Amino acid sequence: MIRAEVEWMSFMRKNFSFPWEQKPPHHNMSEENAVLKKYFPTGRPYIFGPVDSDHYFFFCFDDIKRPTVEGDTQMSMTMYDMDPEVAKNFYSEEFHPTGEITEKIRTETGLCRILDDGWKVQDLQFAPCGYSVNAIRGYEYSTMHITPEDHCSFASYETNSRVANLAERMECVLGVFKPKRFTAIILIDPQSPIGIAYAKGEEIGVEASAHPNYKLANRTVNEFTPGYVIIKVNYLRSTESVSYTHLTLPTKRIV
Repeated sequence: MIRAEVEWMSFMRKNFSFPWEQKPPHHNMSEENAVLKKYFPTGRPYIFGPVDSDHYFFFCFDDIKRPTVEGDTQMSMTMYDMDPEVAKNFYSEEFHPTGEITEKIRTETGLCRILDDGWKVQDLQFAPCGYSVNAIRGYEYSTMHITPEDHCSFASYETNSRVANLAERMECVLGVFKPKRFTAIILIDPQSPIGIAYAKGEEIGVEASAHPNYKLANRTVNEFTPGYVIIKVNYLRSTESVSYTHLTLPTKRIV
């Protein structure tokens, strides 16, 4: 029998658009925190961002014996009110698993600029609407989930790509979905490329200067153990008439 102890655990979610539609314990953060505390009594809850607007609930249990090498990065984007011309591609009368149909969707929507042939992709087109994709490339993963309905259009993107600056990746994703507002949250370990850059005071791609089509509405920064940082930013599209550069992410893995 193998025995193991949990050193680190996190639970993170964006605030719900329809919290009353969720199943227990996800009606509110208090219920979720109570459940998590049963399993991880010394874990701590946090809120990142304005409580009456786009924010994240984050619960973290940390029992890592330091010093140790910590080089991970996780970046999540949630995007709202996407371009209707993009959203219309994610409707279907039939369910389609990974295949020619979903490959066509990736090509026509520009998702192929985010996930090129270097990624192993599994995607699903749901009926009557909705799309999800999970992809891996070596140690890297990327995942996207899309809800295209006009009254609640939404797209999410998450990756653990080891880059020192996220600007190109974020702009590529924004250029595909063209949302009216978005939130990004970045979990940074001190030995990761982005963690090293952040410690030097260098830009890491979440700054307003990196996203000319948007204006910064809120920025929250929290440092946990030395060097372990979470940054959460809210952006609003600055004008109705914007120009997106159709970036294609590099095929070569960054190590």
